[in-house]
Amino acid sequence: MIWLYVHIVLFAIIVLIFYAYMSSMFSKISFSRGDPFQELKIAYISIKGDYRKAWMDGPFYDLLDLFDKRSYGKPARELPSIAIFYDDPSTVPSKDLRCIIGVVMHDDWKPKKMDDCLKFGTVNHMDDTIQCRLPDRSMMSVGNAVKRVFPALKKFHEATEISKNQFTALAEVYNFEKDKILFVEGTRQFGGLLSEPPKTFDY
Repeated sequence: MIWLYVHIVLFAIIVLIFYAYMSSMFSKISFSRGDPFQELKIAYISIKGDYRKAWMDGPFYDLLDLFDKRSYGKPARELPSIAIFYDDPSTVPSKDLRCIIGVVMHDDWKPKKMDDCLKFGTVNHMDDTIQCRLPDRSMMSVGNAVKRVFPALKKFHEATEISKNQFTALAEVYNFEKDKILFVEGTRQFGGLLSEPPKTFDY
């Protein structure tokens, strides 16, 4: 019987280690300041509610489906994807949180047939940003990264001389750099989707 308990404990430890690795739970969070970030054209949907909805199967696969139905010429899964978070989850109730998730396009393409579901916008070029990179190992990394970066970024803000209202929203970009989740925030209002939220959040 004792060996059964030993095996159970060992299995639980292995599962916890695997989860910690795949979710990048213990990856160091560090920020760099001053790097530029290029302009991005994106097709997106806007979401209101808990940020965990952003990369859940429903909204994300709806985004991919909406994009692919409009014949861009390249499957959405092969393109970088982006989320932009407009509110601090430590100060705003989860039901009121606003974000968008989108697909990064390589040009100004828009489908001939438009509707209210898929929207288009620009992340403007920024010449001074705060950036952070974390390992992109699985979908567990995605959800865990957002929860860890927001409080760490708040502490980083407190150590800077920049007025709080000058920071843009926080962007989270995937497949932009190999095996990395890239977080980007502008240090002043550069315009575009990072500075100007959509008027409606309807998902």
